[in-house]
Amino acid sequence: MGTPGRRIALVLGLSVLGAGLLAQSASAAPLPILATDTLDFESEEYTMAQGTKAAFHNAEVGVPHSVVADGQLAGSPLFRSPTFPGDATRQVSGTQYLTTGDYTFFCSVHQNMRAVLRVTAAGTPVPRPAFRLAILTGTLEKAQATGRIRVKIRGLTKSDNVTLKLRLGAKLLGMKTGVDVRAGQVRRPFVNLTRRGRARIAGREQAKLKLVGIVPFGKTRGVKKLLK
Repeated sequence: MGTPGRRIALVLGLSVLGAGLLAQSASAAPLPILATDTLDFESEEYTMAQGTKAAFHNAEVGVPHSVVADGQLAGSPLFRSPTFPGDATRQVSGTQYLTTGDYTFFCSVHQNMRAVLRVTAAGTPVPRPAFRLAILTGTLEKAQATGRIRVKIRGLTKSDNVTLKLRLGAKLLGMKTGVDVRAGQVRRPFVNLTRRGRARIAGREQAKLKLVGIVPFGKTRGVKKLLK
């Protein structure tokens, strides 16, 4: 076992929604799994049940480490922790959505540190964030006069920290961040246009707008509408 100053632990904690006891392989320890002093995870494999949110403990004082999945969804890792120095513990966001299978991960600071997260058939995964979008503003004249576009987001599952981007072609007109929506909830926020966004639609007789919704650990959604 490595010296106390060069240890890293991956602690698999239960989801707040509850997934029962952790399913562990014969090689998995019930206590924090430590890394060796060669900057590598001590175990090549960690085992957990579906629906579990992992926590990452960096016990190496003053040295930053992280847990980042190799696999991606919508251009972002399937799960990740912050990068932080020890001695401290942080959650590994995204593991609660994983289904049965093997998922490789690494430390973004020391990429030779690699291991596998094995998700068993036990438990139930948390549904991934999902939602539907619509553009509610009916006329381009109204958008030009008010400098904002009213939109609708309907939660299919719980979706937190959604970013809404309004575009004209490849040009960004405006953006709204930090939108939270529960499953079944409908929200109708406004997306305020930037100064450049207002200039881009000024004087037009029509404009085909695209609303894009981006959510951590979920698929990007988009919808278009022609305003006249």
